[in-house]
Amino acid sequence: MAYTIQRIEKPTDGQLGQAADLFYELMQNDRGAISISGGDRSLVRLQALTMLRACSLRGEYYTATNTDQELVGFAAWTPPGQDMFNSKEQRSIAFNDFMLRVSEEGKIYFATYLPRLSNFASDILGPNVKCFDDRIFTGPELEKANYTLSMENEMLGGFI
Repeated sequence: MAYTIQRIEKPTDGQLGQAADLFYELMQNDRGAISISGGDRSLVRLQALTMLRACSLRGEYYTATNTDQELVGFAAWTPPGQDMFNSKEQRSIAFNDFMLRVSEEGKIYFATYLPRLSNFASDILGPNVKCFDDRIFTGPELEKANYTLSMENEMLGGFI
């Protein structure tokens, strides 16, 4: 299948919504996705949209589209030493609203988890890592052909 990878400098909410839809399609029954949605499956899509919005502000956002310009994959990255919700701006565009919908148990999880994630990329992977891969997904038509690694190599210019 032919596809094109492109960096989207300022993605629209519609573009991020399409990526959140793809995430939900692929991950709606995934225990990890449900876990980071505060244990509430109905929040999986919103959780994805929250992270995509935050990454698009300070990091990089890429899409993979087929010849019909349909979204078949996406990736969102943050710079080393930062997480998706470092700034007030990142938290205000979606995270705060998301947290209003999360259960009390979910709020405890996030209060514990987010501080640990804050420096993960630089602490674990080292200071020379260009970006931390927060989210990378491909649709069913690409997943069996190892396009995820291909997308990473193209986006990072062979860095990995």
